[in-house]
Amino acid sequence: MARRIMLVPISTGVGLTSVSVGLVRALEQKTVKVNFFKPIAQPRSGETGPEKSTQIVTQGSAITPPVPFALDYAEQMIGDGEGDDLLEEIVERFENAIGDDVVAII
Repeated sequence: MARRIMLVPISTGVGLTSVSVGLVRALEQKTVKVNFFKPIAQPRSGETGPEKSTQIVTQGSAITPPVPFALDYAEQMIGDGEGDDLLEEIVERFENAIGDDVVAII
C-alpha cells in the first residue's frame, strides 16, 4: 500500500531540507523502502547546478529521486496560464518514478 508524506514549510528557512533528508535517512535505517520527490526546484540566490535537497538525498543514500522541474519552467507555465498542465506533469513524473510499494517523502 502506498504511503505518501508531504512536508509543508510554514515559512522560508525553517529547515525543510534538513527534515526531509533526516526523515529519508531514518526510514532507510528502519529498512523501509523510501524515495524522495521535490516537484519544483528551489535554487537559492547565486546557486547553480542540481537542486540542493535532491542532490543531498542522492549523495547520502541509495535512492535515485526524480529530477525536479526547473523553477523557470514552472513560472513560465503558470505565467502562460498552464498551471493545470504543470500539475499534470508533476503528477506524471511522480507516478512514473515512485512505486506504490514505496514510502514517498514529498
